[in-house]
Amino acid sequence: MIIVHDFHLLADGARASLLKTIEEPDGETVMIMLSDDVPDTMITIVSRCVRIDFQPITDELIIKQLVDDGVDQKKATAVARVAAGDLERARVLINDPSLASRTELFANVPSRLNGTTSRAIEIAAELLSAVESSLASYESKQEAELAELEERVKFLGERGSGRKILTDKHKRELRRYKTDELRSGLRMLTLVYSEALKKSTEATAHHQTDSYVRAVKKIRDASVALRLNVNEKLLFENLLMSLPSINN
Repeated sequence: MIIVHDFHLLADGARASLLKTIEEPDGETVMIMLSDDVPDTMITIVSRCVRIDFQPITDELIIKQLVDDGVDQKKATAVARVAAGDLERARVLINDPSLASRTELFANVPSRLNGTTSRAIEIAAELLSAVESSLASYESKQEAELAELEERVKFLGERGSGRKILTDKHKRELRRYKTDELRSGLRMLTLVYSEALKKSTEATAHHQTDSYVRAVKKIRDASVALRLNVNEKLLFENLLMSLPSINN
């Protein structure tokens, strides 16, 4: 069995080189391509595969599992809200002491924007720094897994590429975790602008409500872009420079 992770990130040339293998399997090998989405460039390959769509785990199921793990209901609910349907991520976030402050940091962005480039760049740097710091909880988990592998090697005398395989796996996981954290922050931004739109009244200027609608679309577009190999710093700076301020 061959599992190809993050298939959506492969360059067109790499996908093309796999096409013949997928079209003419040897009858014994099963290939599983894991992809966050299916862009038009993957249509040919998809037509040769059996497609299985997996939905995120519901917040209710995550809360139940966390409570079963011994987490109190209130904390489990808060974590499930930002875990985006990922139980493994939820279990990491449980031990993240900065989760609440990071969530608040993203929620306060619209009220801090003032239309200047300097402020947008400043806030973008704060957001990226906060997310980078959040990786510590995940790195601790990975260090424990690596230590466990080293102990097993010493005890059983195992040899081979076990360490490299695990290290490569950790790199993919860390990248995915960081992307998930950034997208979680963007979901919080979407929520803030959506709430502002709901609270709009007839007295609210038409151009202001329109700016909230455009903001939600821009944030969602940025979230989609994060699935690709983009420059996160430039992405967030450009996004924040385009978003309106919300005066509470």
